[in-house]
Amino acid sequence: MRTSIGLLAAALCMTSSAFAADLVVDEPAAVVTAATYDWNGFYAGINGGYGAGSGDQEITFDALGYLDDDFVAVDISGGFIGGTAGFNVQQDNLVFGIEGDLAWANITGFTNPDGSPSNDGYETTIKALGTLRGRVGFASDALLIYGTAGLAAGSVDVTNGDLTDNEFTPGRTADATVTAVGYVVGAGVELGVAENLSLKAEYNYINLGSTDFVAPSDEVLADEEGNVTVSAHLVKVGLNYSF
Repeated sequence: MRTSIGLLAAALCMTSSAFAADLVVDEPAAVVTAATYDWNGFYAGINGGYGAGSGDQEITFDALGYLDDDFVAVDISGGFIGGTAGFNVQQDNLVFGIEGDLAWANITGFTNPDGSPSNDGYETTIKALGTLRGRVGFASDALLIYGTAGLAAGSVDVTNGDLTDNEFTPGRTADATVTAVGYVVGAGVELGVAENLSLKAEYNYINLGSTDFVAPSDEVLADEEGNVTVSAHLVKVGLNYSF
């Protein structure tokens, strides 16, 4: 009898334990959602960098009368610094935008084809540079990789003339400043480092085409005439603040 009662009690304990175990409900693991960087809206910033390319000159009318070369290849290089402003619209991982920038520049080059310090010299300088571009990119949280293309314009100074000790001779030098217009293409990467701050690195190729110039000279009544063909590769870094 005692044995039967013991077996019954053990069975009841086992049944109660199994029933209690069935009542335990596993709680789902908490889902942690990573914060997504917001690329929408207006932004402005600063940028600067280095450029190198060519500013070739072609002389179509030699008013000075002593330039020996009709066409001269001029290599140019130098730095630039300026400001940027733009607007982005983000749709999921895609970012569409428009951006403009304007920079002071000193991308310049001088050549003396004959190698003589008292012969002819040619100099081309990009003094200012601006672009207006569209941007299309892919965003992965705070990282944006994008391509860009649009219009480019530059203020280009053209100087040529007779040399004295490898310096342009006053009264025997023609000088003109023209506005050259062309296109720009490039690509870049931008990284959000704070809620409203981002750093970027960008490559641009600009082609300002061929622009006619008329360069007055103090020594002759007629003006020097020609054209300058400008293109350059630019590498820049920048800091943007979004609003």
